[in-house]
Amino acid sequence: TMTLKSQAEKEQAEFEGEWKELGLKLEEDRKRQDFLARERNRLLASEQRGDIREESTLRRMVNVGHWGLAKDQATRQAGAEKVQSYEEAFAKIQAATGVADTDELVRQFVGNEEQNFKMFTYLNELNMEVEKAEEAIAELKGEWEKFKGQDKGQASQRKRIVSELRDRSNEAEMKAAQYDEQTKQLSGTVAQIASTIEHLAGKLGCNMNMLHDMGADGGCNENNLMVFLGVVEQRANEMLAAQMVGAAQSMAGSLDGAMGLGLGTGPQTPSRQCTVSIAVPTTAEEYESDESADEDEHPLTRDELHAKTMRGLAKREAGKKGSKRDSTSKRGGRP
Repeated sequence: TMTLKSQAEKEQAEFEGEWKELGLKLEEDRKRQDFLARERNRLLASEQRGDIREESTLRRMVNVGHWGLAKDQATRQAGAEKVQSYEEAFAKIQAATGVADTDELVRQFVGNEEQNFKMFTYLNELNMEVEKAEEAIAELKGEWEKFKGQDKGQASQRKRIVSELRDRSNEAEMKAAQYDEQTKQLSGTVAQIASTIEHLAGKLGCNMNMLHDMGADGGCNENNLMVFLGVVEQRANEMLAAQMVGAAQSMAGSLDGAMGLGLGTGPQTPSRQCTVSIAVPTTAEEYESDESADEDEHPLTRDELHAKTMRGLAKREAGKKGSKRDSTSKRGGRP
């Protein structure tokens, strides 16, 4: 807009300068014509007076004036044509805009140029924004393509992971089914064992009140199986202890009979004065105190019970032999 405005001002200044110059030339031409007219009149007057000497001078001056006049006319004609072209241009502009005032037309022209310049600037800004948007779109497309490729890789990885998880789930379900079947089988076996143990406890005459106190009043099952086994073990130990006591008493009676036969051949002594020491079998508590803590913590098998009984019998036999030696030494020491 400033360029157009300065150009318009420059053209207007040139037009005004040419117009002024044309006015000056017209004024000079008018003065020259007046001078030539005066000289012509003077020449005519001189010819009438017969002054031939000045005729050549006057003619030369007239010729020079004609050449200057022709030049001025040509310049004036060019200026007039230029002025006419400007006037025609203004006339067309006035006809197109409907504005007759030249100053108003110039103001409108300058205003329109400023508006055009603003629109041009705004258009350039829009073009720059469009270029930036296109660059951003291109960048987003590149990012989208990159993420698209990554998404394909992640999708394949997800499919692989899902397939692996599905296989593991199927395998876990199969194992769970197998374990469930094994659990059912074991539950049946445990139920049979529990029924057998409960029947055995009844046959052995176990203390059922103890079982009730220990929370096993609902019968033997997988939850109180160890309680029943403990009671059965305790009853078995009691029976073994009673059996060992009976066996010890029987052996003690046989020993007393043999001693009576031997004493009949020697000095008679009152039988009440013969002191026979019998090793009392160990009770269940003493018998169990010699065993390890591991045997108290779990039910004993048949072999373990047999071994435990044999150890008890061996100890009892050792005790009996010691009693016999004591008794023999006491008899030998008498007079």
